[in-house]
Amino acid sequence: MATACGADPSPGRPTHSLYNVENPQAGVSMSWLDRVIAVPTIGVRFRPWFKSVDHYVAALEPMFEELEPNGTAEVQGQVASISFNTKRGLSGKVDSEDIIVNFSYRPVVKENPGAVPFLDYRGPVERYTELLENVEELMGTVCRALLKAPRQVMRIGVVAEARLDRRSPPPGVDKFVAHLGRPWQNGLSEYNANVSAVLDRGDGAFTRCHHTTVFQEAQENDVLQLKLDWQRVFEPKREYEAERLIQEVAAARVSALDYFESFGRGDLRYEV
Repeated sequence: MATACGADPSPGRPTHSLYNVENPQAGVSMSWLDRVIAVPTIGVRFRPWFKSVDHYVAALEPMFEELEPNGTAEVQGQVASISFNTKRGLSGKVDSEDIIVNFSYRPVVKENPGAVPFLDYRGPVERYTELLENVEELMGTVCRALLKAPRQVMRIGVVAEARLDRRSPPPGVDKFVAHLGRPWQNGLSEYNANVSAVLDRGDGAFTRCHHTTVFQEAQENDVLQLKLDWQRVFEPKREYEAERLIQEVAAARVSALDYFESFGRGDLRYEV
């Protein structure tokens, strides 16, 4: 990204101590993503590889039996795709180009005597980093089931989607939004911004991140939606068998988390 900037939080703004508290059990700082409602996704993009939906179902059937998913297989046009979800909140989609695994909090239908039933999302909020490890583990299971021969990989992506309190966001998010509003004396009242940046380039690959922030002033709460979509892009495409790809996914998870932490702390090159 071009140099990012943000003025220091204005006097009277809430502090960011929430995101810097140490874990008393481990004695180390926790990820800021573990202290908000955040969910992960891991995706792998391949060179197109056309298989029937029956092929996907047969390859993944042992995994389905183990996970006890409640899912469906769907075919659209001539391209087969299969999607599934589990009671644990993990879900996935496989098609000719992608393997995508993610987590989402699932609502429960609650009866409301004398009124319309409603969806209840209440339940324990799990740590992002632990959910990400679960997603990575399921991605490995899917890769082992489907990749019986090497495939050409175009990119690997790791995503964090979070709902934040706009009044006291992590310091890096505060600075990022302030940077977006620099041209105007009073900053931004609402925004829907998508900023993509190349983070580094190496031998045959580069990393980038798409940063999406959304806040609507008309909404009844002060929720700021944030999405960080980190990607490692291979140029040219690389051919990996299952175990080697799983190692690359693990390395991508570590690198993505490092960047997410840096972004959340406000470590980018901010100028006054």
